[in-house]
Amino acid sequence: MGIGFLIWGSMQIIVGWSVARFGLFSWLAPTEPKHNVLNYIGMVIVLITGILFIFVKHGD
Repeated sequence: MGIGFLIWGSMQIIVGWSVARFGLFSWLAPTEPKHNVLNYIGMVIVLITGILFIFVKHGD
């Protein structure tokens, strides 16, 4: 169940970030963040934690 929550939450973060950053067709205009570096660092952290969580062994 934990892996499902991880995948669900990670996908929500990535899709939300992508839509806010690049826009959604003609419905939503892209927005430029104040601090690009912090914006990208946050996304890298999300991706790294998702990858690291794959290696967690499940116990019985």
